[in-house]
Amino acid sequence: MTTASSGDAGIYAFGMVFLFVAMWFVTTALLPKLTGWAELEKHHPDVDEAAIQTFRFHGFYLGKQKLGASYRGCVTFEVCQNGLRVRVWKVFAPLSRPIFIRWDRLVVEEARVFGLSGARMKLGPQGDYWMTIGGGTARKIAQASGGAFAPPASG
Repeated sequence: MTTASSGDAGIYAFGMVFLFVAMWFVTTALLPKLTGWAELEKHHPDVDEAAIQTFRFHGFYLGKQKLGASYRGCVTFEVCQNGLRVRVWKVFAPLSRPIFIRWDRLVVEEARVFGLSGARMKLGPQGDYWMTIGGGTARKIAQASGGAFAPPASG
């Protein structure tokens, strides 16, 4: 029976950490491509505009057709004079940039997620991508925007 030396244990520990970091990076780099965030970066590039109000630790569900992903608690919404800036924390999207959705290019409709009210924003060149946010987040954004963001009344 042989025992592993402390050098072998160190190499094993380093290998496990390296494997975890590599898998994390690949996953967080591929997710924006799969959900459409990378496409939205092209059609809604960020602009240099000061935020009126910032909402941190929020989330959304982003997708196209039936493919999507939930970003919970790792999203920041910044309400600006001319639009809404959305950014995902760098640790969860290291290669992604914020997007800036102009109020005049934003289509908002009612959404139901597990029976709860929310708002669905149609985004992209033909509105074929959608970002769904909770009702509470939608109300906060609407209030901060002075009515520029108008979520539908929930019934």
